[in-house]
Amino acid sequence: MQDYTDYQELHLHKGTENYHVTTIFNKDNSIDEVFLDIKDVGIIAYGNDVKKDKHERVRINVNGGVVSYGPIYNVLKDGTLWFNSEYNNWIINGDKTKHKYLDPLTPEEKNDANKWKKKFIQYYNRATTVYESSWSYYMKLGDKWYKFKMNLDVINDDFAKQHPEKYLH
Repeated sequence: MQDYTDYQELHLHKGTENYHVTTIFNKDNSIDEVFLDIKDVGIIAYGNDVKKDKHERVRINVNGGVVSYGPIYNVLKDGTLWFNSEYNNWIINGDKTKHKYLDPLTPEEKNDANKWKKKFIQYYNRATTVYESSWSYYMKLGDKWYKFKMNLDVINDDFAKQHPEKYLH
């Protein structure tokens, strides 16, 4: 039986002529998310330094170099970085531009439950991605995101079951 206790922790290893070890996050960080970037060949990682309450999202190339830093928003299954008031496509295409959600409803539609429901269903059926938060539905049609604030005269358990989140791409 071989003894495997004689090893060096990776962050202490000096490397060899065939590879080197690079520190990207400090030792106080927890790595909470890691995504494989198959388009640009690398990884996208989210680190959290609990001692300093500092969060970072980085795109790392195959050589271990940081290509860019991105927003710390929540990541949806399609790669959109989501925040309740804005989103961006940094994971998808490197663009850090903050985009506001479009409001598809007129004031009349917002105040009329039947008109709200009709417009909601039209958008829901055409959307490639639908994300539900506790206060709104967010729908992606083409490359634009729309925000439907909840209408409590329409939304109930049955409605929510019939209109779950969806991710077609």
